[in-house]
Amino acid sequence: MAIPATGTTFSGAGFETNDPEFIRRGKAVALIVRDARGSATDISPHNSDGSVRWSPFSQDNKLRGDMFARRKVNGFYVTVADENEGFLHGGSFKDGEGPVSKPKISSDHLMRVQSNYPYDSDLTEESEAFSFTLLDTANPVYQRLRNNRPLCDANGNLLLEDPGQADVGFGRLLNGASPGRQFILVRERKWNGLPIYSATGYALARLDDIGNSKMGDKKDTEGAELSYLPLPDGYFMAYQDGEYQDVI
Repeated sequence: MAIPATGTTFSGAGFETNDPEFIRRGKAVALIVRDARGSATDISPHNSDGSVRWSPFSQDNKLRGDMFARRKVNGFYVTVADENEGFLHGGSFKDGEGPVSKPKISSDHLMRVQSNYPYDSDLTEESEAFSFTLLDTANPVYQRLRNNRPLCDANGNLLLEDPGQADVGFGRLLNGASPGRQFILVRERKWNGLPIYSATGYALARLDDIGNSKMGDKKDTEGAELSYLPLPDGYFMAYQDGEYQDVI
């Protein structure tokens, strides 16, 4: 394309464009979780033809009301009897320690004698662990995440204890496995009086690290930072750039 003979102003050229409607911020953030069970919990957003397969949003672009297997009704948690997606609410986050993404990229640089700059570079490793610190540490959801215990059985039936249930103990098994989890992070922001929703989904993630837990602090709860590493599950697919492709 030929260079124009005359130019224009900063605004006239389009450099002054602002897009505050694209900002994602605010305190309305929720983490929901369920155990990953392969094809039974496939959250691929598209079918192979690009049509919508699964979404945390309803057809009118609002949040789905059938996501949870357990909800708080009149101050008490109850198991939802109606058909639902089997997710559980993670609870409240410590201020400043909500979900945090921790990308890691490693590359192999090919160097040559004739230059100080890389001659070529090849991506060799990439991951994007995420972490969060929950406040409600007596919640059975937190305790099962903290101790790497399953939330449900192989058929999707909840193993979760009722809050306040008598004679309950939580412990980490000496030779226990690491259950795969499925997380969705949901956020709401108000713009011009209307809600804008966004969601980030992890089809499979396993516990990667546990932070310190304190009982000698008058200000904080004993909640530990839990870190999870997203992994490929063999099912998670999306229609991107004209192709049906594996995503993570």
